[in-house]
Order: sequence, then C-alpha cells, then structure tokens
Amino acid sequence: MDQVDAFFVMTTMKMLAVLCLFVLGALSAPERDGDLYDMFDAKMILEDDKLRSKAIDCLLDRGVCDDYQPIRDKGPRLIKTRCEDCTPEQKAVFEESMKILEEKFNNDFKEIIAKYA
Repeated sequence: MDQVDAFFVMTTMKMLAVLCLFVLGALSAPERDGDLYDMFDAKMILEDDKLRSKAIDCLLDRGVCDDYQPIRDKGPRLIKTRCEDCTPEQKAVFEESMKILEEKFNNDFKEIIAKYA
C-alpha cells in the first residue's frame, strides 16, 4: 500500500469513528418528560373540546390514545413530579396548562390529580 492509500484509509477510519461517536451521543441523550410540550401545543388542545376530551380520556385510561400516547406515557410522571426535569419554558407551559384545567375543567383536573399526584 502506498502512502496515498494509507492516508485515505486512515482518514476514512477517523471519519467513521467520529460519526459513530456522534450517533452514540445522539442515541444516549436522555429523553425528558418535558419534551412532551415540544410535541404538542397544550394550549390548542385545551381550547378545543374534542382534542381536550380525547387527550384527557387517554390520560385517564378512558379511551384510545392514538396520537396522544406520549401524553399517557409521560403525563403521569410530569404531574407527579410537577415537571421537575422540564426546561423553564416547558415548566411554564405545564403550570399554565394545570391552571387552565383547574379553573375551566375542574372535574377533569380533580380526576387527574387524584390519579397521578
């Protein structure tokens, strides 16, 4: 193998090693419960009767979740921990959502708190 081939092989191996480290880093980054607020527009869901009912039914195991499965998966821990691992922005959305639920949909709020808090 001449020097050009050896250089090419070494360069390719280094690039593959860097790519593998990047992929492993991306895969091992912890997913946070607060990421739920990056997936869904909580305010829009709460303002739409049909969407709100479907999301709450999913969260309370009263209906099929479909697109709202992440709410069922992450919601209980978010409620129990009061969004402790959330970013400040996610925590603000959490607090606003809980306030809207408590003020406008108190029966649903009480059921959710009774089940998960």
